[in-house]
Amino acid sequence: QVPLTCCVLFACATMAHEELQLKLDNYIALPVPVVVDALMADLPTPTEKAQFAHYANQVDRIYLCRCHDRTENLRTGFQMFVKPSKTAKAPASITSDEDEFMDLLHTSLIYGNYNVLTQAELDDANAHEFSVSVNVEMDQSALDSVMHRRFVERHRTDPTFENAADTSKNVLVYHRGIGHTSAEGLFIMPKLDIVVGWLWALLWGNLVKLFHLFLTKIGVSTGASAGRESTSEAKKSDRDAVFALTRRVTLEARLEQDWKNIFRTVKLEEPTFSEMVVVYRTSAAAAEAKAAGAVCPISIRVYEDVPIADFEVMLPGQQMVTRAFDTAKLYIAVAITLYSIYNEYMNSADNSDAFLVGVLSYTVNLFLQYRVQIATYQALVTDYLYNKTLTSGDGVRQHLGASSHRQEILEAILAYFHIWQRRAKTVGELDKVIEARLVAMGAPADFEVDDALSKLIQDGIVSANSSSLHATTELSCVPLAEAVKKQDGIWTAIFKDDEPIEENLSGLNATDSPSKSRGLRKLLKKPWSSNKTAKIPHA
Repeated sequence: QVPLTCCVLFACATMAHEELQLKLDNYIALPVPVVVDALMADLPTPTEKAQFAHYANQVDRIYLCRCHDRTENLRTGFQMFVKPSKTAKAPASITSDEDEFMDLLHTSLIYGNYNVLTQAELDDANAHEFSVSVNVEMDQSALDSVMHRRFVERHRTDPTFENAADTSKNVLVYHRGIGHTSAEGLFIMPKLDIVVGWLWALLWGNLVKLFHLFLTKIGVSTGASAGRESTSEAKKSDRDAVFALTRRVTLEARLEQDWKNIFRTVKLEEPTFSEMVVVYRTSAAAAEAKAAGAVCPISIRVYEDVPIADFEVMLPGQQMVTRAFDTAKLYIAVAITLYSIYNEYMNSADNSDAFLVGVLSYTVNLFLQYRVQIATYQALVTDYLYNKTLTSGDGVRQHLGASSHRQEILEAILAYFHIWQRRAKTVGELDKVIEARLVAMGAPADFEVDDALSKLIQDGIVSANSSSLHATTELSCVPLAEAVKKQDGIWTAIFKDDEPIEENLSGLNATDSPSKSRGLRKLLKKPWSSNKTAKIPHA
């Protein structure tokens, strides 16, 4: 096993992990008042500022009502599944209720501009380390995957679920926003590991060259490609400049910059997920609920500012595994120690005492380092649970409702303002000018221009010269005074009891028949169309 492990170690040492290419997501990490105040600062007169503030307030209220239906449906689902009564028996329709709740939860997360964890992001986290140098893997037997497998099967063709991580069959992970964190220290043992790895890689590289030369001499083609170079540098040049502060700077990169950093305090940098949502169900809870005939609870947690290289630590059912690198070091150190002892006492050598002491010290250090890694891992998990948990349980529902409401308001206000101020004539221009504005405000995002325009067009605030939106589609909007009147009319119609909604909601195309019930209830029953959820059924 020792030679095999060493070969695997040397081969892995010569492989460069391709750096994860960060990209802008749709999450706008700004409070609504900050954006409104920034836009009002561009208006010349107090009258326009007052009118625009009134328009923004009306958009806030109307969109809050439209989000109300989703949040109320989520409330029912959370009461049933997130904090179920231990004495309540599971209904016969429990499977369909679970599927309906999971679909609605997924829809709410997408409305809040969360992204499903991809396999590339999971592989990147497994290939890098930041706070702790340990390998973890998921114990699938600790998690109940029945509900998650049904969810994955239903959303197999969902574009929002494209390239989802393999762990989605056991635990669903969503994230949004990119942040930044750093750590400083000497990192003595990790530096020693890197230096040893470089020496091993150098030795293995020379052996590979000799082996290829031998095969070439005997006429066997090695199949080696001369163009095997890392493409990370080329891809770095294509990265958006707004991610300059979210770059990853590893310990190995610091040592490559200057070998004197081996003896200095260095600063490591790592991008973070601003928010991360984890949805799972444990096997123990499922077995207990099944035995009692009760509703099985679903666990939902929200974390904030989680380093991308460490986020797999926060997934449920994780357990530490010994890395091949650590195993090979221990095997080699033990083998050299045994050989030194044999050489010392069997062959009566006199010059190996210092060498033997050094090897024994390194072997003991490896064992102690592994114990320290276990303690560090446990301390890291505890720290994340206490300091990075944003909310859990029913607090998740309130957080999702508020966040999706805020994202839709920001999209609508930004789109209308820049069209009204004639800073964009087409869809493509609008997308670029708003994204540039967000960069200037310190919150870069990939603005969802189609989703924002669809809401404004439905309300009769914005019009386009074609039924489908393209980059060259020309846009126009009503003046601010008329937009305020339209929004006031929509707000008044929400609370009218007797008058049909169709007569007051311009552009909404409501199809509900008139009734004596409250207009608010009728409006909320109307599905809110959005490009985000074109293939996601509403509960």
